Amino acid sequence: MPQKTLTFRLYFALTRIALVAFLTCYSGFLFAMENPPAPSQFPMISLIGIDGKPFGIRDVVENGKATIVYYLSPVCGACAEQTKAITSNLDQMNDVQFLFVTAYTPEITQAFIEDHHISNYENIRFGYDVNLTLQQHYQLTAVPSIYLYNTYGQLSQEWTGYTSVEVLRAAVDGKPIQSPSWLDGDLELVGDQDEPCPAREHHELFQLCLDLAENLEDDDTGIYLYSLTLRELACVPKTSSPENTNKIIREWWNLNASKIRCDLGVENLKNQNILKFAVHYMRKQFLKDLVEEYEVNIDYPDINGISALTFCREEVERIKSRIPVDEGHLKEVSSICDYLSEAIANKSSN
Repeated sequence: MPQKTLTFRLYFALTRIALVAFLTCYSGFLFAMENPPAPSQFPMISLIGIDGKPFGIRDVVENGKATIVYYLSPVCGACAEQTKAITSNLDQMNDVQFLFVTAYTPEITQAFIEDHHISNYENIRFGYDVNLTLQQHYQLTAVPSIYLYNTYGQLSQEWTGYTSVEVLRAAVDGKPIQSPSWLDGDLELVGDQDEPCPAREHHELFQLCLDLAENLEDDDTGIYLYSLTLRELACVPKTSSPENTNKIIREWWNLNASKIRCDLGVENLKNQNILKFAVHYMRKQFLKDLVEEYEVNIDYPDINGISALTFCREEVERIKSRIPVDEGHLKEVSSICDYLSEAIANKSSN
């Protein structure tokens, strides 16, 4: 598996992917939007398989079978529900060939594949969109996104958001359901966000870095400025409940974390992820908010392959190597490392 290439693609090329626009990955977006497309042929694009070998998308097509291309994110709540719905109802879709696709690396995706036993199903093939060519072909703006090709290889229907197997089955049979299908799973309504949340520019994301460095509280509310900036970046409505606010921010963060990069003139920390800056600036409360309030994933590698926890441990060693040792600094950073380690272990066990 060409892991280094995939990692490079993820953290640099994903800045171009619009997996954040309306991300129906919102756990609460209960309806799939039907988008009747102009007819088009099955794309001639190559992906990388689970075995690390390239294959053409058209190799997936079987004569006499409809094909469904399902573009997903392994850190998306709605994608997890969508995958569960498909895999648990394959007996209703045994005449359909599925192609599951993601832009994420095998390292991040492996647990998702194993949790859903994707490799066990004969009519599901999984591919990595390394060069984002399929994302660009579809002009992808959200996940989960599903594309149905008829037995002639023509695109006949597409959906954005969770789509029930009932709707997929009807569309395969040429009897699309016009009204949206209710989600019967465990997702809850976020509901008070009506407009798509736009993809954020670098300078907008960088504001979060500045807020973290200053670590100031809002004069009126007493809330840390970084929390207010997070709400703005994730398009959280002012009337949103605390529970829904956390859900919105969680989904937004998990899909944008790799793009939140800081360069505040700190030695050896140029263009690194914001978690490392939180460690460097000893912003433990920021990390606790991410873990305990928003329940986001904090255990992911940066572009150099180093996670926040690994960086934290390296930071401890750097502090110890200085003479004289700043015991207060050492104690604070060590405390952050212990917290990160415990948080990651707890998440893995759940």
